[in-house]
Amino acid sequence: MSTRELRRRIVHTLRDTGGLLGAAAFAELLIYARRGWLTAGEKTLLVQPAALVASDPVLAAAGLGLGDLRYEDGVVETILEHAQTWGIPAALGPNAAARPPAADADTDTDTDTEADTGRGRGPLFADAVDLGDPLDWTLRTAGADVAFSTRAHGRRWPALVMTRPRFADPAADAPAPHQRHRDRIRAAADAPALAAVLADIVAEEADWFSAAGLPAEGRSPGRVQNRRFGVQSLRRTAFLDGVRDLCIGRPGVGLAVHRVVAELRDDMLHGRDHQMATGRHENYWPYWKNFVGVLETLGRQLPDDSPGAGALRNRVRDLLRRKHVFGYQRAIDEQDAETTLGGVVVVQPPHSRGPGRRASLVPGASVWAPRYETLQLAEHGLPAAHAALAGAPVYRHAADDLRFDVAPAPGAAVAWEPGAAVPPALLPHVQATPVPADDPLGLRAPLPGERLRTGLPLDWNRSGQIQVAPIQIGWWGHCHNEAPANALGMDPQKPVTLYRAERSLPADRAQARYDIEDCWDIVGAFTSDHEGARIRDPRTGRVSSPGYVVLGSGGHRPTRVDRTSFVGNRNNGGHWFEVVPDIAGGRRVRVDAEVTEIWGLEDPTHRYPVAGARFRRDIEQPDGGFAPNPDWVEAKMADDDVITVQAAGRRMTLETRFITFDDQGHRVERTATVALDPAAPGWVKLADEVEHVAPGGGGRLVEHWYEPAAQRYRAVAVHVHAVDGQWQRETTTTREAAATAVTASQETTYDSVVELDAYVVADMGLPLTFDTSSGQAVWNYPVDRLRRDRLRRITREENGVAYTYTTIQLHFTTVGGPAGQPRYILKRDPHGRVVRALALDPMPDFAFRNELWVCAPLAEDHSGQPAVNLRGLTAGYLTAPDGQSLVTELWERQAIVLYASMSDATPADHAWLFETTDGRLLSFPDADRFAAAVAADRAQRGPAPLV
Repeated sequence: MSTRELRRRIVHTLRDTGGLLGAAAFAELLIYARRGWLTAGEKTLLVQPAALVASDPVLAAAGLGLGDLRYEDGVVETILEHAQTWGIPAALGPNAAARPPAADADTDTDTDTEADTGRGRGPLFADAVDLGDPLDWTLRTAGADVAFSTRAHGRRWPALVMTRPRFADPAADAPAPHQRHRDRIRAAADAPALAAVLADIVAEEADWFSAAGLPAEGRSPGRVQNRRFGVQSLRRTAFLDGVRDLCIGRPGVGLAVHRVVAELRDDMLHGRDHQMATGRHENYWPYWKNFVGVLETLGRQLPDDSPGAGALRNRVRDLLRRKHVFGYQRAIDEQDAETTLGGVVVVQPPHSRGPGRRASLVPGASVWAPRYETLQLAEHGLPAAHAALAGAPVYRHAADDLRFDVAPAPGAAVAWEPGAAVPPALLPHVQATPVPADDPLGLRAPLPGERLRTGLPLDWNRSGQIQVAPIQIGWWGHCHNEAPANALGMDPQKPVTLYRAERSLPADRAQARYDIEDCWDIVGAFTSDHEGARIRDPRTGRVSSPGYVVLGSGGHRPTRVDRTSFVGNRNNGGHWFEVVPDIAGGRRVRVDAEVTEIWGLEDPTHRYPVAGARFRRDIEQPDGGFAPNPDWVEAKMADDDVITVQAAGRRMTLETRFITFDDQGHRVERTATVALDPAAPGWVKLADEVEHVAPGGGGRLVEHWYEPAAQRYRAVAVHVHAVDGQWQRETTTTREAAATAVTASQETTYDSVVELDAYVVADMGLPLTFDTSSGQAVWNYPVDRLRRDRLRRITREENGVAYTYTTIQLHFTTVGGPAGQPRYILKRDPHGRVVRALALDPMPDFAFRNELWVCAPLAEDHSGQPAVNLRGLTAGYLTAPDGQSLVTELWERQAIVLYASMSDATPADHAWLFETTDGRLLSFPDADRFAAAVAADRAQRGPAPLV
């Protein structure tokens, strides 16, 4: 169901009855609309039939006007009742009180003239293809089955749904090699004989394992090669599982079959290139180059006062406030928001139009606890010479610098020069309105000639406080959307030109062109529409950021509508240096510190070439195996991705980071290089720790010192305050004690080996996403080529048990990102189980694959409950201003353009789309025929009707 379809049904009902809206027909319309959650557009259509009659070209072509609109008994009362319930004014026309006689005129005025362009009829449209209902659209890409609708509340909604294809083996019913060679396999007397037999079978059945000659499935060329890899994986798994079932427990083989099968899997994958088909886009949408522009273009193709246009405006504002900077930026200083963001801080309520009001910092408010207000001149009592400025908005550019703001809404009379100083005579007439603490401030681009302010604080990342250190956003972006969308084969192929015959839309905005880059940006806009919105559980107080929630009397219950498989320990960049002083009641001292150089504990002259390589559980041995890392303090372990090593008596270099006071008494972040050398007596300062901040600046801090030679700790308490205008650091107390424990810890980049290897092997050749950065930064890229080489295999007896160590090198390339060749060792027990592993090189941080990805206003969760897009709900792009009526044009408009760019139903090089007044979408075969239809419609449009 949709607003478009409901409009079409009402129009056809009135056309077929000569303007009579009967009780039975209206009841059917209500039943149709109520199959799901009523949208604002649907409600408006149901209670304003006169507005529809006054503006619809189909009814006009049928010769029907407001004077023809009539109602059967009970219909008017029903409409008025719903209008009151929904808070929407009714529009019934001049005959609302009349009851018409039976219709006696032939109302079939359907024509087939060339001039009937608004609804896409006539010779000009003879070659146009009707694309059908958008809710029925589907596509197949190299890596996904794509649909453009979801279901919830008993109806369908516009959406983008990407599902990983589940490839089937066309030969699944035929005997597999382990069945055809059953007797040979079962005849193997021991494990070596079984391994030899299986190797022969694999060579003999090479064509079967390669899945050569598979029939095509779908029109995507890449789908064929990805399907082939998928079928290869199915056959390989079926064969190995079949061998295991045939041999397990048999004399001479027993449980050793597991090891034979594991080693055979390595052999079958060894040295094989898997070149996969993916999307090829390489913009991961950083904050300074995202998809705001295409959303603004979509919004311009909607009437300004329509619910859909309001939803698009709210969507853009939400992105500008959270996911955007106005120009290339590597860092954001929340103490100086406008300058570093490049945007203007405004009060901009949802659903409002215009640029909003510039927010001003309340005089005397602390930068660390800012309070805001809006300013304007009084409506009355201004000096006569300035009477025209009554009510003009102003803002505080600096402490004593008040200037005029821009007009707050389109069409407002501008009697002032934006940016000009407020005359001194008007300063006593400036009025302030506090901005409530729970009123989220917005951001917008500066208007021409508008100046940004320095020193204006803003909690940009909404952490609840102003950050002391700049927020590094150089690696922030939307690669978590771009990379998996590429892996799923989302790959717009052609530009789209869309013309809308909508009569309430200004003629100069009826047509827009969306190039391939715009269409790809729509993918980004779709995939980010449900990024988490913060909610607090009223029962537990716990804050979460779900994408979808189930609404109920108890509030919002977080839920999931999609599925993603994920492996790997996410590296959050944790690293610290800890000292435990021998002080009664003393606490463990932890300093943010990364080890950049480290020397041997037994041999202080040996510096390890890669400091991070010591932060591993195990260390490689010359024979191809590995053994426990002697530096590892296992008792300190929480999980395998955080490694703690002994630091007492060890030489190392640290890069420390801490907060302190500058020479003006302000908090600042500092970094320092700290060299610890037990052979060099003397105290080394590790870091400062701020304990108290005074209201006027300065406060108390503790300096942490360490003496490596004697392994002692010292704490120095310092008072930072101003004396005669000069800031001073005054030592108040000093405490010193022996250090009973000294350790260095950090998240290792040498982790998740077993999980990552098993994940790659399970579906070798199906696209997936790697975070190619092993450190804190996340660089997601789709993997389009994989090869897994076996470099070495040894067997070593340990405590009477034979273990196999296999050294593997994984080669991968990515779309738009780096290639990698990490090496690692898998340790298997006699039964073939991986019991431990060692990374010889930093591994990809994690890997994931989207099994089901839903981008929608509403959808059913995994339990079948209707789930609502929480971000859309809270940011105002899912609902009308009443907060209740649903508005889904955002998803509908995005779907139209994206489908046209990717579908074979539109021409190969360019999609030419004509959207009729009743919402049908017609695709033209070429530019000339499209232009002719558009020209004819423009000639017929005339001025927009008053409704």
